[in-house]
Amino acid sequence: GTMTTTKEQITASSPPFSAFVSSAPEQRNNAPVVLTPPSPDAVKDAAAAASWVRENRTEIDAALSDAGAVLFRGFPFASIDDFDTFVRGFDGWNDLSYDRSMSFAVRKRCSERICTTNEGKSGGLVFHHEQAQTPLWWPSKVFFCCLVPSKPGDGGATGLASSADVYQKLKARHPEFIRKCEEEGVRYTVYAGPMQDTSKGAGRSWKSFFHSETKEECEAKMR
Repeated sequence: GTMTTTKEQITASSPPFSAFVSSAPEQRNNAPVVLTPPSPDAVKDAAAAASWVRENRTEIDAALSDAGAVLFRGFPFASIDDFDTFVRGFDGWNDLSYDRSMSFAVRKRCSERICTTNEGKSGGLVFHHEQAQTPLWWPSKVFFCCLVPSKPGDGGATGLASSADVYQKLKARHPEFIRKCEEEGVRYTVYAGPMQDTSKGAGRSWKSFFHSETKEECEAKMR
């Protein structure tokens, strides 16, 4: 859905949620909703953070549904295991593994549920894309965590955009293009080699992508 619900609207139907941050600079067009522990002693480690998630799932889920994105600020994550523990606090959300996914990126597994975003083409601008571009399976939610903050002036922020807003603006500027996409569909062409190529942003090999060892096996799966 579109990002039309404000923080005030989210909290008006229920008691105020003490974790809301109403003046964060990251909040643009009401998203993302920024949540932080109500006090330094409330969440002392990753296990406590996961417990806090379980205790506040109703409010967290409502914020995510209304705004489309939630930024967790000020939680005690110092390692990949801490991030993994926090993610596991969202009971009922099953993992879509990198092996099963049809992502074009080369990724490195860091834990059972956590992997790097992309091992290829580090640096530079990451263009707008979304998980729905994958043809068969895509995640309904995606978590990001940065354990090494970027240095001042280096950028490093993860940009967010509402796909619904992008669609509406694209339709207003290029209605004929949108009409053709809706009527004829969209086809992706991927040029992939047999080995992972970390020099490219989309360098995953066809062996990894299709879980095949031979071209014949790969072609059979594509049919």
